[in-house]
Amino acid sequence: MPKGFTLPEVLIDLVLFSAIAIAIFSSLIFLQRSINLAKIKIQAVELANQKIEELRNLPYDSLSTEHGTIYPAGQIADTENLDLGNTPFVVQTTIKYVDDPYDGNFSGTIPGKPQDFYPYDYKKAEVKITTPQDLTVLAQLSTNVSGKASETSGNSGILSIKVLNSHGQPKASAQVVVTNSFPNPPVDIHTFTDSLGLVVIPILPPDSSNHYHVTATAPGESTDSTNPITAQLRHPVQPDLNVLVQQVTNQTLSVDALANINITIKDLSDTPLPNVPITVTSNKLLYTNPTVYKYQQTFNSNAGGNISLAAIEWDSYSLTPGNPYIISSVSPYQPIPLEAGSTVNADVFVTTSTTAPTFLKTEPLTAPNNAPLTLTFTGANFALTGASVTLAYEVPPTPTPTPIGGYDAGDTLGTEVTVTPDRTQLFATFDFINKMPGSWSIRITNPNGEFVKQPKGITITIP
Repeated sequence: MPKGFTLPEVLIDLVLFSAIAIAIFSSLIFLQRSINLAKIKIQAVELANQKIEELRNLPYDSLSTEHGTIYPAGQIADTENLDLGNTPFVVQTTIKYVDDPYDGNFSGTIPGKPQDFYPYDYKKAEVKITTPQDLTVLAQLSTNVSGKASETSGNSGILSIKVLNSHGQPKASAQVVVTNSFPNPPVDIHTFTDSLGLVVIPILPPDSSNHYHVTATAPGESTDSTNPITAQLRHPVQPDLNVLVQQVTNQTLSVDALANINITIKDLSDTPLPNVPITVTSNKLLYTNPTVYKYQQTFNSNAGGNISLAAIEWDSYSLTPGNPYIISSVSPYQPIPLEAGSTVNADVFVTTSTTAPTFLKTEPLTAPNNAPLTLTFTGANFALTGASVTLAYEVPPTPTPTPIGGYDAGDTLGTEVTVTPDRTQLFATFDFINKMPGSWSIRITNPNGEFVKQPKGITITIP
């Protein structure tokens, strides 16, 4: 009598069969997708060739897109959506002048060649075909087109825009928009910086009345711009630009990653305070006389005493509380430096006492642990006599042994304390010999018991 299969054997066979079937099915799907993608790419190449031929057949002066870097703007769409055989495509057309190095370049950086102040030797047209879903590039073709006439300055000027990051390095692929509604036709140019962070736009209509408005940005990053002169605001820090006949107008803008500040409002006992209004003000200005800050907003702390500011521009920010609160101290010291792409946690200590000492800064901010040193503390309301200054190691162990690893982590008291007559500066000498390296907090106490404290007020270093 033939022997049958056991249940485990059947289950194993089913698992193996399923795995093989899935693998074959996946391969078929992948193969079909590859075939479909190849067909789509063939269509995209044909479409790109068709668009390139259309551009080659146009008159030279008509080779410009609606928002490209060539003025006057043309009728060619910068971006258009097309369907071929029920397949959607996005067609991106870019036309720009080329500064050929044969006769030198605009920057004057080619050895043995003069600086070329007419950086429009010929035009380069580029057609890029992408998918509408994720903008995957399916085809990309370009062609160079020369005009019949020789280059000449004519009755026009050149705009040169340099975009840098927060460290002063060239910002490639930053979006630059140049507009001017006064010429006919108006200027409306949308382009991107090259690898040197540069955009050069030649043959622009002259304008001596500061009407050229320039904006630079990048996805998810900050924005910088020139600003108009108005009857109320006549002194922009970066005014809109002139373009003069046969001259180059230069403008530098800065763009970089956005940053975050997390602010916690506390009283002097470290208790978070809700509903405290805080005005956050940038160091950067848009206008002077009257002053208009690039960023200035007021927020109220939440139930936990917190204010979180997300995606703001890299800069230095000052914090001002509303009545009846007074800033006692801020850690880190204000104005708070906020680097591009960073997140800073700031503790703001406030008081309602108009007689309590307040604190702004310490000089110097670092001290070697091999010699005594006199520190200068700047603030307000320091007692003329009897004020004391104590430094405490920021993260003392419990209990605090002395010394730790050969270094002294115990509190140190300032000596030879003196205060200026206006009570805004206090001087004290500290013996830093063999003190624990790291951050130390500062506490200044007046004879009446009122005090101010500054976490991470000074850093002790090993020389």
